[in-house]
Amino acid sequence: MKDPTITIEEAKKLLKEYKDNLSRRIERDISLGDYLRTVKVIYEVLGFDIRGELKDLYRRYADGRDCGMMELPLDDVIAFKKWLSSESSCLKLLEAD
Repeated sequence: MKDPTITIEEAKKLLKEYKDNLSRRIERDISLGDYLRTVKVIYEVLGFDIRGELKDLYRRYADGRDCGMMELPLDDVIAFKKWLSSESSCLKLLEAD
């Protein structure tokens, strides 16, 4: 299977849709593990091979720009929240383009 790719335009569209849907989001903090388990479900629906550890699975299909996310512990809600709101977050990089 070919690795998935996404253009900057597609990423910006997804970011806009994400922002539009913020009002409907679940009001609880999540960990990196929660996030990666959600990503795993998406990969499975897309027909990707989902064998392996969560971080390895993400690295297999991601483009390599995790902005330090993969260094976080899987079960630390506070660390993931801090990373997500920090300047190192990849969402900030997309917004700048």
